[in-house]
Amino acid sequence: MKIIIFCTLAFTFTYLGSVFAEEVDTKNNGYKTIEWFELIPEAEAEILSNIDLIIDHTGKTNPLDDGIYKQALTSTNVIPEMDGRLVRIAGFVVPLEFTDKTITQFLLVPFFGACIHVPPPPPNQIILVDYPKGVKEGRNMDSPVWITGKIETSLLENNMATTAYYLQADAVKEYF
Repeated sequence: MKIIIFCTLAFTFTYLGSVFAEEVDTKNNGYKTIEWFELIPEAEAEILSNIDLIIDHTGKTNPLDDGIYKQALTSTNVIPEMDGRLVRIAGFVVPLEFTDKTITQFLLVPFFGACIHVPPPPPNQIILVDYPKGVKEGRNMDSPVWITGKIETSLLENNMATTAYYLQADAVKEYF
């Protein structure tokens, strides 16, 4: 199961990384488009990006049993420079709170099904989002969205997940 999660994470990071541009989007009032890997400290990103190179597919050893990989999987370490930045990031919505058939608080995660169908990604790969305007409750939840807003480095825990980032959303738009 853990190997599947890493494969999913690796695919998601690779896919989303190839889609995003490293630039400030002037059409979006100075929001900088970021990738999920930019939210992970460099040492942990290195561990997660190389995990598929060291997995022993014979089943004799499991590198995920090593403490370094467990730490990366549960890390709450953040990139301090992200605090207070205006960002634009794509991800998937995991609803938490509703008001009048709109989702006003949700988790933004890097891949579909995170926190629902599979164990959650590391806390530094989950963003708690408040969006008072709300996202339509009936929208297709397996479709990604673009979120723009001010990100904060803030460790938050609830019954659904632990998050290392918080974002007050200014806008939520369909990805496609």
